[in-house]
Amino acid sequence: MTWIICNEGADAGVLRITIGASSIPGTDASLTTLYLLQQARRRGLGSAALLFARDEASRRGAQVLGVSVLVGNRLGVRFYEHRGAQRVGERIVFQLDNEPIMEVMYRFVEDTRFLPRTVSERLTS
Repeated sequence: MTWIICNEGADAGVLRITIGASSIPGTDASLTTLYLLQQARRRGLGSAALLFARDEASRRGAQVLGVSVLVGNRLGVRFYEHRGAQRVGERIVFQLDNEPIMEVMYRFVEDTRFLPRTVSERLTS
């Protein structure tokens, strides 16, 4: 499922989750894309989108949402870790010039049914 993230009536980013098969251990849903345009960052939209993704995955029957972040993406790592993501490991995503490109795998385990529900008004499907 894919949603366009809007800010003040303008498209500001994209959010995508998959339910069911997940390549992240211990998860049954994946946040595959969370991207915001530069001008839309640092306004709470990323946090709102993540909360929406977690709630939507739960609403659709998923127990645990996972996400992967490229090693070296310090902002992404910090973003997810500060929002409750628990590291479950690392893996090689692909090789570039014979060098492994690694990603960190995370999962969110606490129940989102008791989190605030103000997110949907900031996202449109």
